[in-house]
Amino acid sequence: ARADSPVGIDLERVRELPEKTVQDICGEDLMQKIHDYLDQERFVSDDLAALKLSLPVLIFTQKEAVLKAAGIGLAEGLEDVRLEEVAINRETRAIHRGVSYRVLSTFNNDHVISVAVAELDQTTAESTSAPARTVPLSYPQEALCKTEQARADGRSYSLTHRVRLNG
Repeated sequence: ARADSPVGIDLERVRELPEKTVQDICGEDLMQKIHDYLDQERFVSDDLAALKLSLPVLIFTQKEAVLKAAGIGLAEGLEDVRLEEVAINRETRAIHRGVSYRVLSTFNNDHVISVAVAELDQTTAESTSAPARTVPLSYPQEALCKTEQARADGRSYSLTHRVRLNG
């Protein structure tokens, strides 16, 4: 696969994370953004409980997707990724070491997938170095994410996103 801009993708199973891990992933700033997000939106209690469990995993996948697009590993900058806001099923922005990324995340049953695409202008493209080596995928990877949305008139529709990487 080839793209004009670096792309990173991460897929994780939603699971409960230890509080220390959540703090390491989110930090104070994102913990506040999670609380603000949960306070601003109107959720039924079951949805609220599920979101409290899943949002730290969503944020982890967003940050890891950005790091993959940057061509570096988790140990080299998880705390350096700054997310603009908590966003599900819509684009948000992230900044990592001066480079801006568009990030989109969605849930599929008990998994979350995040895709990050670097926004490289000519100046950034010239000053951003590529990874020292290309790491091939070990096997073809594909994710199919389906989200069903209910409309006010009682009907529903589905959105499906397919992401396929071939090594």
